[in-house]
Amino acid sequence: YDIIIDVIGGQTLATAMTQLAPFGTCVSIGMAAGMSASKIPLDLALTFRSGSINLRLFSIFSEVTRKPAADGLKHLLQLVATGQLKPVVGIEDDWSKIGSVAQMLLERKFLGKAVLHVH
Repeated sequence: YDIIIDVIGGQTLATAMTQLAPFGTCVSIGMAAGMSASKIPLDLALTFRSGSINLRLFSIFSEVTRKPAADGLKHLLQLVATGQLKPVVGIEDDWSKIGSVAQMLLERKFLGKAVLHVH
């Protein structure tokens, strides 16, 4: 693969690295497997067979120090305004219903985003 995005970490990330095409990139964006996923049992022999590859560790916490979040939000707003990005709103309700809306979200009862109105 030319690019792999891993959210699990640990052994899953190590295995993903062996599946990269030459000059491919693996982006690690989380450790869903928990703190044990912070250790990557990388088999360099398998990895070297892929050729020159890259591992990019992404943390939203460090990214917001590089560029203000407001810049990204402005860009997203422009994409929505021009029709290039069409967010899917699965439910709209009053803020007072946050508990039931959150439960429906957890139970995957709707597709898309939840919009809660504050009055």
